[in-house]
This record gives sequence, structure tokens and C-alpha cells, in this order.
Amino acid sequence: MAEIRYPKKWKEMSLDLRLMFGYHVSMMVMMMAGGSLTVRQELTIAATIAALIVLVSRYHRQRRHWRWPGVQLVDVLYAIGSIVLVSFFLYSATPLFPPNNGHIVPWYLAASV
Repeated sequence: MAEIRYPKKWKEMSLDLRLMFGYHVSMMVMMMAGGSLTVRQELTIAATIAALIVLVSRYHRQRRHWRWPGVQLVDVLYAIGSIVLVSFFLYSATPLFPPNNGHIVPWYLAASV
């Protein structure tokens, strides 16, 4: 079995991974803002950042002539399992940390990606 080599340096990481890291950093900055933004503002900021990430990623993939390799059934099952587990985790946090609280919304936004 071939050994998988994971990226260890910033330069070795894919653009998508770097963009995801940037998204999480921006959510941490919103959490540190301590709820000075309204929930609507936080959702708008997160949606804008997500849209920019999609646009940058698509532009980069088109420029590199990237082609989607396809998906297998096991990949779909892993994705569904991940969605179920993350949803259960986030739902179990709602009694202590309501998602309509401006202090907590960035945490939910970061965890849902």
C-alpha cells in the first residue's frame, strides 16, 4: 500500500485548504469580537466570505484546467456520515450555547464547514 504524504508546509497545501483556513481564522476573529456584531451581520459576513472562497476556488481551478475525478459510493457514505455526526454534535450543544446568541454564532459557522 502506498504511503500517503500529507502537506506539512504552507506552500504544500492546496489553495482550497488555505482558503478554508482563512475562513476559520475570520470566524475566530468574529468570536473574539465578543458579540459586538449582530447575528445578521455575522451571517452576512460569513456568507460573503464563503461566496468569495467559491469564486476564488473556481477561478483557480479553471485557470489550472482542473477536472473533477468523480465520486465513489464509499465517498458519499463518508460524507453523509460526517454530516450526521457534525449535525448531532452541533445540535447537542444548543441547550448550553443557543445559536441565536451573537457570541456563539461564529462557533457554529466555523464548525459547520
